[in-house]
Amino acid sequence: MKLRFTTGELARLHGVSKQTLIFYDKAGVFCPREKDPHNGYRYYTEDQLELLDHILMLKDMGMSLQDIRAFLALPDMGGAVAVLKRQQEILRERQAQLKEAMARLDEIVTCLERGDAPLEESLKLFEEGTKLMKKCSAQLDRAEQKVTRLLAGPDGTPVEEPFQGEG
Repeated sequence: MKLRFTTGELARLHGVSKQTLIFYDKAGVFCPREKDPHNGYRYYTEDQLELLDHILMLKDMGMSLQDIRAFLALPDMGGAVAVLKRQQEILRERQAQLKEAMARLDEIVTCLERGDAPLEESLKLFEEGTKLMKKCSAQLDRAEQKVTRLLAGPDGTPVEEPFQGEG
């Protein structure tokens, strides 16, 4: 008999909410293998675990559910590679935007450290710098939240641990 998971069990196993899995089902992105007609319970099978991993990875890359659904429906790897290349370009654009914001923040800090700007201009620069810092910090926080390492806990069940990085 195939191993079955309820929505709650699968949600805990993958570190997502039950509502996320229910939403994915309703959106036609990730549907349970079986639904109990009497109680409405959704049951997923072990052969669906890898698919959910892929969906979550694509979501973390910034793909919309509509794009993920289209990606999963592609008949061959050529189309899949094209979708991933497009997503790669989007990520490169975001990276470039972050670099530009950091460069501008460096300029603002240098100007404020010199102390030769009039007070009004200094206040405007400080305000601009604060907004840039919040924007960059929010982007980095979102990225950090997505970087986790899956480990086996003492009882063999998966446990998520924040990624510490190398070095």
